Amino acid sequence: MTQQMRFGKIRIAFLGSHGTGKTTAVLDLATRLKKAGCDVEVVNEVARASPFPINEGTTMRSQLWIFANMLSKEIMADAEITIYDRTLLDVFEYTFRIAPDDAELLRPFIQEWMKTYDLLFYMEPRRGYLKKDGKRSTDKKFQKVIKDMMETDIEAMQLPVVRLKTCPQRYLEAMKVINNKNANAKGGA
Repeated sequence: MTQQMRFGKIRIAFLGSHGTGKTTAVLDLATRLKKAGCDVEVVNEVARASPFPINEGTTMRSQLWIFANMLSKEIMADAEITIYDRTLLDVFEYTFRIAPDDAELLRPFIQEWMKTYDLLFYMEPRRGYLKKDGKRSTDKKFQKVIKDMMETDIEAMQLPVVRLKTCPQRYLEAMKVINNKNANAKGGA
C-alpha cells in the first residue's frame, strides 16, 4: 500500500475492545466538528448489522462479513474529516481469537492499512462502562481478552496511538491534530 492510498483528507479512528465508549466518543467528536463548520463523515462500526453471530459466538463467516463491510465503508469515505468507529485492527483481533492461523494471513495487510489513519485513539476499558445494549457482550473476561490482544498488536505494530481514558483528553488531542493539519495545508497552498 502506498502513501497515495488516502481516503479523505484527515482520517481519525477510534479503536479498542467492545464497550469502551468508542461510538459515544465518535459521535460526540463529529458533532463538535460539524458545529465548528467542518465537513465530517462518520464511518460506523458494522458488527451490529451482521446477520451472523458476533461476540463470543462469532465465526469466521461473521468476521469475514464484518471485515468486507468495514473495508468497503472505509474506501467509500470521502469527507474532509472522516471519523471511524473501529478499525480493521479491531476486526482482526476478534478474528484472531477464533482462528489465529487464518487471521495471521491478514496481519501484513492490517499493519499497512493502519498507516492510512492520521490519528488513532485507543479507548481503554473504563469501570462501569460495559453495559447491556442487546448486542454487545457484557462479559468482562471476554472484553479483557480482546483488550490484551489489541494492546499486544498495537505495540508489535508500533502504532502511534493516543491512549484515552477521559473525555476531555479525546477532544484536545483530536483538535490539536486537526488544527495542525489545517495549518500545514494552508501553509503549503
